[in-house]
Amino acid sequence: MELEANKLAEVEYFNSYSSRVRYSLFGIIFMSNVLINIDHGTLPGGAEGIKYKAHMNNWSFGIIGSVVYLGMTLGSAVASAALSNGSLIKPTLASTLFLNAACLYGFTTTSSFYMMVLIRGLVGFF
Repeated sequence: MELEANKLAEVEYFNSYSSRVRYSLFGIIFMSNVLINIDHGTLPGGAEGIKYKAHMNNWSFGIIGSVVYLGMTLGSAVASAALSNGSLIKPTLASTLFLNAACLYGFTTTSSFYMMVLIRGLVGFF
């Protein structure tokens, strides 16, 4: 009986979602994970260079590392509202992936402490 239910669920899954949709979703999730892991490794790995480039002390560097969590908190609240509407799920996922990548790139191009704080907050948000 359980095997029959699993087979029915599998058939329904493949009838409901085309391979293009499945591969697109997998690609978005994969790229999101790559970007998140790059982001988490960048700050500790480049701490001395970042502090030197932006002329910041350890306290300021701690702010840069912490503000991402404030962004995540705010982003989670906004995402809850956006993702509760079924028609907004795909555009939200695609746009946040793009905006996260743009913010990560922007972080590498600035040496202003205040811009770094803003961009790191946006990285967390997206």
